[in-house]
Amino acid sequence: MLIFLNMLRPSAVSGGVSDRQIYNMALRFIERRYMQRITVSDIAAHCGCSVSTVSHTFTRHAGKTIKQYVNFLRIEQAKKLLESSLLPVKTIAAMCGFGEPDYFSTVFKHHTGFSPTNYKKRNM
Repeated sequence: MLIFLNMLRPSAVSGGVSDRQIYNMALRFIERRYMQRITVSDIAAHCGCSVSTVSHTFTRHAGKTIKQYVNFLRIEQAKKLLESSLLPVKTIAAMCGFGEPDYFSTVFKHHTGFSPTNYKKRNM
């Protein structure tokens, strides 16, 4: 009985949605909301598929995990803000979706080789 009921449940995969469509839906969702707190579960719900499906599909098409891509977008936005504004680093971190300034600094340095403060000094 459970198998039959599960077959009736709508899902992205059984609904004829291709891997490429799942990837594109996930990509659009991320690009619109990367500055907010989003989870893989949020993305999967938006795409109408499981966390596993959206994670594997995204990684296969993008060549990086969802977390890596979200951090990439956030860091790119942070670089623009650091180069063009006088906002404090802590404010920029929050505007780009990083809840913790220390985590922002760690991720930023990993991506650029510089701390946010040093990057700002070099590019102002």
